[in-house]
Amino acid sequence: MAVSRKSKSRNAVWNEHHPDDPVKPGEIVHHKDENKLNDSPENLEKWTETRHKSFHGNLGSEALRRWREANPEKAREVSRSNAEKLQEKLKERPDYQELKERRAAAGAAAARKTLGTKASSETRQKMSESQKRRWEKRKCLV
Repeated sequence: MAVSRKSKSRNAVWNEHHPDDPVKPGEIVHHKDENKLNDSPENLEKWTETRHKSFHGNLGSEALRRWREANPEKAREVSRSNAEKLQEKLKERPDYQELKERRAAAGAAAARKTLGTKASSETRQKMSESQKRRWEKRKCLV
């Protein structure tokens, strides 16, 4: 069962389930599955700050990249699930509508900015087919 962030911090969850081993200064409670929304006690483990920084630095990114390559379906599923959870959390915000309007305005401004811009041959080679189709719709390919 996931514990809501609103009710308890992950440190409090850890301390409640490990009274003999509380979180001390210099220690971090880490999410095993990398999902910050999953604060279930089974998903938490205690690390030193050094280990945590090291993991989430190049080493962690590399390990995560390898896992995603080895488990593409699971990675997409986790990514989709996280996106849905974050979207639900966003909708709970009192300023959600304002954020949505600002994001739409920023997207429209970016589209206007690229309209008429030409893509170089080097850029075209790096584009995916779907990106090329979008650029062609805007008549921006040289």
